Amino acid sequence: MIDEIPEHIRAMTRRDVLQAVRDGVFQCRKLDGSEFTFPPADRLPRNQKSLLSLKGIVKKSQRLRARMRTYSEQDAHCFYCNRTQHFDAWTIDHKTPLSRGGNRKGDSNIVGACSSCNHQKDCLTLEEFLAVRHDPKLIKAKIAEVLYTLGKR
Repeated sequence: MIDEIPEHIRAMTRRDVLQAVRDGVFQCRKLDGSEFTFPPADRLPRNQKSLLSLKGIVKKSQRLRARMRTYSEQDAHCFYCNRTQHFDAWTIDHKTPLSRGGNRKGDSNIVGACSSCNHQKDCLTLEEFLAVRHDPKLIKAKIAEVLYTLGKR
């Protein structure tokens, strides 16, 4: 039965998998074949129910859902370097940065990336980053040029 679970899902922590099941990203079945769902009261630990606002929970849930979705869709491979990544190092990146007019809504501007590539890409667009990604000096120069153009440095 464990062989049926893809490797990139097996690499996720139990906590992340449980959260994905709670959020409806993954579906889970009981041994008898019926669908498993968490009761609504089980969504938050008792001691945190009064501390977290609903807006914060929804926002965190949406970010985690996007991370899990891209992790699964891209088979745990970084969009930029194509290396397999553990879920802990997985981040969401905008192909066109929000600071440069990228779309915040929808999935067309979102890709999954390892934290290293996401940090290197910074404020560059997809095309700019792919053109200079193999030379750290060119990356720094291009980022400085973009920030100067945007008036941020």
